[in-house]
Amino acid sequence: MSADPGSAPPSATDQGPDELSRALVRMGLVSAHTPTHWTPLTGGVSSDIYRVELPSGVICVKRALARLKVAADWRAPVERNRYEVEWMRVAGGIVPAAVPAILGEDSNAGAFAMAWLPPDAYPVWKALLLAGGVDAAAAAAAAQWGDKPLPELKGVVSWKTLGEVKPVKQKDKFVPEFAKAVSALDKKEVKIQGFMMPLDMGEKQQRFILSALPPSCSFCLPGGPEQLVEVQAKSAVKYGFEPILLTGKLAVLKDDPMGLYYRLTDAVVTSAK
Repeated sequence: MSADPGSAPPSATDQGPDELSRALVRMGLVSAHTPTHWTPLTGGVSSDIYRVELPSGVICVKRALARLKVAADWRAPVERNRYEVEWMRVAGGIVPAAVPAILGEDSNAGAFAMAWLPPDAYPVWKALLLAGGVDAAAAAAAAQWGDKPLPELKGVVSWKTLGEVKPVKQKDKFVPEFAKAVSALDKKEVKIQGFMMPLDMGEKQQRFILSALPPSCSFCLPGGPEQLVEVQAKSAVKYGFEPILLTGKLAVLKDDPMGLYYRLTDAVVTSAK
């Protein structure tokens, strides 16, 4: 995680908050006697966030606040930190570059540690926009498609159909429960249209995410798992902002370790005809 450059952070200290210092020990990231240097970061009202220098390198520590740092008495459950961590793990499994790596979690303190992303390498999008940094092609695509669903095409599986799924709890985890119409598509050759989200560097992609909506941020997933399909193409596909139509074999995933619901293999770019 990187700092918001919009305001200067408070003064740093060699002594972090006691509970967070103990949390790092419980995470196994430091010993009780490891020297640390803590710098509070600004830019948020719902959490305490610190840049922490360790002998092994720099990390970021985040703790959810029960009472938000605003004038009104706004409160929120601190358990949200756990769900944020789980989301980041799922997102990182799908698009590793989309989120910082989770280094440790401590439920006692309601805190977690993640990789530090240097601001010079990971600038804050808000700051880029304020400075006039706009990707014209991305802006044009967003203006054209926005958050409107793609028009349904004859013979093409719609995102409305793929959305017919709900999470159900089985023992200690949630798994997807698909409608019969969706389950019937498993291992069938289908056509799906959507927007490319690259998983690797380069103009052409052989493995990527196909999404129902156009990506609006390089580090964010554009939808939930019902709006994403992992694509493994037969040959590399040129990246673009326009929607593409693919033909391939669809796998309906009931217990994917990365939290995916759908995977399209042997995919090729095709037409609606």
